[in-house]
Amino acid sequence: MEAAAAQLTTVKKCIFFTSIFFVSYALGLDFLVRNTYVPYATSSFANHSLLSTINVIRGVVAAAVQPSVARLTDVFGRIEIFTAAMLLNMAGTIIETFSVNIQGFAGGAMLHQLGYTLSVLTIEIMIADFTSMRTRLFFAFVPNWPFLVNTWISGNVTSAVLSVTSWNWGVGMFAIINPICAVPLIVLMFILGRQAKVSSQDQEKSPSSFRVGSLKTLFWELDVIEALLLTAALAMTLIPLTLAGGQSTKWRDPGILTPIIIGFLLLPTFFMWEKQQTQPEVEMGGTEDRKK
Repeated sequence: MEAAAAQLTTVKKCIFFTSIFFVSYALGLDFLVRNTYVPYATSSFANHSLLSTINVIRGVVAAAVQPSVARLTDVFGRIEIFTAAMLLNMAGTIIETFSVNIQGFAGGAMLHQLGYTLSVLTIEIMIADFTSMRTRLFFAFVPNWPFLVNTWISGNVTSAVLSVTSWNWGVGMFAIINPICAVPLIVLMFILGRQAKVSSQDQEKSPSSFRVGSLKTLFWELDVIEALLLTAALAMTLIPLTLAGGQSTKWRDPGILTPIIIGFLLLPTFFMWEKQQTQPEVEMGGTEDRKK
């Protein structure tokens, strides 16, 4: 990314942060509006009690993917991961819009949350690549500026949409809005990447020109086992709690108890796995008291 950053002139830097603002505006408005539409969706499927379950699924996906984002962008490239994230965001939105049952809606919500989290964190990484230590703190808040406006207008947007159509279109319109707002950033990053390749004199592989040389190497480099352990531990521990709720009879159901027990067993397994890694995703040393 150093070569791409060297191609960033003042004009291109203005275009870069303007593009960041627009895509962040769309993603932020989508986030706020969608949280309002989810209760309407669960009610339309006559499964309003599963609202908390869907929110937990989204939270688990958001928490599980965060430790791996930096490594993913280093291996595949910033713009590649951002483009994939926007595609996941769009696919999840389309599935949610046309879902005919709560299961389909939950699956779409999971894909959307995965795309949303990946895109937001990748934007932060790109900002860190293109700013100095002196200005990084200021520019890191650019993706959050839209919330100064979206917080106040999201209710008006929701009411306006529901007054003329259903929640389906209120969610589905972001399958069009988000990709359109992301196009300027994707195009700019592609141009910078091409210019960096032309101007670079060495043939050293950069993150944006990643080629899969070995599936085994890729498997261990991305630490797939760590991601699976963390996701499974969180999902099996938290999701059954929302399904059981306050009904004492459900706590006798093996379908509720078994995942919780497995989830609690996977948590220490995850920490043991991380402790053995030379480059762990979750740095355990940061939790220790430095005064000792």
